[in-house]
Amino acid sequence: IRYSNDSGATYPAGKIINASCPAGSSPYTLWTIPNDICSTLKMNITDTGNGDVYDESNNTFAIKGSMELLSPLGGENWTVNTKHDITWKTHGTYSENIVVQLSTDNGGNWTNISSETPAADNVSKTYNWTIPDNITDKAKIRVVTNETDDTINANASSPSFYLIGNITITSPAENDTWYYNASQNITWNSKGTFPVNIWYSV
Repeated sequence: IRYSNDSGATYPAGKIINASCPAGSSPYTLWTIPNDICSTLKMNITDTGNGDVYDESNNTFAIKGSMELLSPLGGENWTVNTKHDITWKTHGTYSENIVVQLSTDNGGNWTNISSETPAADNVSKTYNWTIPDNITDKAKIRVVTNETDDTINANASSPSFYLIGNITITSPAENDTWYYNASQNITWNSKGTFPVNIWYSV
């Protein structure tokens, strides 16, 4: 039992699944799928005693990897203009860049925010992201492989999390005294674009 990753043009020795097993042992369930990501695979089963007795799968099949998103995990509050790590792991070896995407409408639409070289199989990769001024409670991150052959592409996305602003009051300051019926400036610094309510407490 052996396989080819070039549509059956060759069946090299390194792709032998089992060098000898009984012809009646179908189904064969002991094959651990290898890290050979492509969609041009074929299977060949040959009589070990007579090479003229064989069959090859009629059509090609694919081995596909997967993506695992490690951060964000959903529910986080990430503030505009701060930095946070987007971390993922690729299971299987891909050759093209990994595209990092943002949705602000719970996955309805996606915008590319980075294109990163792929890591090796089962190795974590991180993109340090500066949070944009896109205030939302429906943010999602997705990481997507970008192979020419879409058959083998994989992706993973996060549950929703929050992109939030930030407010720091600068006036009144500690120990200020403001007098009745006078005019005073209430001032603050903010990160992000959003409407505010101004309240006071006694």
